[in-house]
Amino acid sequence: MKTQRLRRTQTQLEQALAAQQRPFTPGESFLDRGVGLAIDHAQGLVFLATPDKAGMRADILPASALGTHSARTKLDNGFQEHFVEIGAPGTTRPAWRLSCPDTALAVEVDLALSRLQGGPRPA
Repeated sequence: MKTQRLRRTQTQLEQALAAQQRPFTPGESFLDRGVGLAIDHAQGLVFLATPDKAGMRADILPASALGTHSARTKLDNGFQEHFVEIGAPGTTRPAWRLSCPDTALAVEVDLALSRLQGGPRPA
């Protein structure tokens, strides 16, 4: 069941990337691991995607459009949710929330964003 959910998520993420109008060649990608983040280092672009009510919210943005970010875990009635929150520059509210299957992957995604932005970023 977990494998089927991952495959479905991978397919949705790949379709969301294919639907983008902007040229994008990921040099680093977490899509195959079920996380809506891919980075085109050569162009300084980031593909972000997250499920929403209507399907998939996705966009390709310049790295400069990303603000602070942090790996987080939310505990609700014994269930853990792992994600990375990404803000827009100059705001405190998260603009994106990338779901991750576990804490280790959330930390890895957060570190990839830090490398893209030139070092660690405060949460």
